[in-house]
Amino acid sequence: MTPRRLGSWVVVALFFTAVLKFVLDDLDSGYAGWLLPFATVPAIVFVAIALHETGHLLAALALRLKVTGVRIRYTGQSFVRVKPDAALKWLPARFVLWHLAGPAVDFALAVGLFAAARSTDSPTALDCLLAAALTAFLLGVGNLWPHTTPAGMRSDGAQVLRWLLHPSLQSTIVVTDTAALRKVVDGTIDPAALDAFIETTVDGRAVALAVHLRLLRKLGLDRPGVKVTIGNVAIGPATASDYLRLHTYAVAPSTPGEMTDALAPNLGVIAGLWQLHRVVVAGEPASPPIVAQVAAVRDALARRKSESLSHLVVAALVDLLEGRPAEARRALTGVSPGTGQEETRALLIRAIAESALGDHAQADRLVESVRRAHAAAGKPDGGEPPPILAEMLTAMRPAPVAD
Repeated sequence: MTPRRLGSWVVVALFFTAVLKFVLDDLDSGYAGWLLPFATVPAIVFVAIALHETGHLLAALALRLKVTGVRIRYTGQSFVRVKPDAALKWLPARFVLWHLAGPAVDFALAVGLFAAARSTDSPTALDCLLAAALTAFLLGVGNLWPHTTPAGMRSDGAQVLRWLLHPSLQSTIVVTDTAALRKVVDGTIDPAALDAFIETTVDGRAVALAVHLRLLRKLGLDRPGVKVTIGNVAIGPATASDYLRLHTYAVAPSTPGEMTDALAPNLGVIAGLWQLHRVVVAGEPASPPIVAQVAAVRDALARRKSESLSHLVVAALVDLLEGRPAEARRALTGVSPGTGQEETRALLIRAIAESALGDHAQADRLVESVRRAHAAAGKPDGGEPPPILAEMLTAMRPAPVAD
């Protein structure tokens, strides 16, 4: 369980305990009378998570939905994953029942605990059982409330609504999910199908990949060899929703590490270059919320591989945006010239840092080293700084002095 979620349940435990003590007029029950109901809340959460997923699993087996994965975790997202058979009748109804099974177990647990509370004569046991019953009930309500988690997974209530409102479309998408996902991965899916895939696909990872593709398409970055300009990285009204949705997913601690590795670097570089161009070329201050978003990407990558090149690049962008060019230069000093995207980015961003420190000769040498590396590999065009970086390097040079 993440510190944030644990903190939330601590608050809930304190609240439930205080309310129960007040309602039952049991305020003077001593330390044990307060501590035991308080400890019951997080304890029943651990039990309820396992029972909730067990409910989904048993329902899937009863409804003949093929189970492809089960995960019960207390430090991330738990789930039961299924793959529907296209030949099954009443597929939407089966999925509605499958999604309702988990919350039904939560509510059944709450009823059972409440019944046990009514049959006990011990004031402390009464407090504990009522606190547990309220917690189980709250979990059931939370699972039925339609929402999307930070990791991109929809709640049971959201899934039920999707199956009820779009049964035919959902059935088609789920049955053809593998083929559609393949097209998402290779970038050949058409825009309308991509939008439908995002709106109806269950798997949060598949949705994240699709949103990433849609964002790159809107920015014009989905084609290889794009000469990146400020227009390719500026997040505007048409792209803000996809960017924020993807950012929330990529930096969440519960997101699978490989997905963070795949998505986060692009998000950090896009927003980082956008704001750095704004500072260097436009002469405007960077947006604090967006700088914070880039820093969140840096931190997410640091949790994975603190010395990876993608992390160092995003970290250097944060340093530049926060006025620490020497730190940016230091972070990227050990990077050798190469033809890979990350090496090229790193050397050119280090050139920006050198220019910010006034060493334009070193910046020129770094740019030239990138050119030579690409020329030696038979890719001379790849060594030229993209327009957005070339504009920044030019803007940072001192203005010529007339004789």
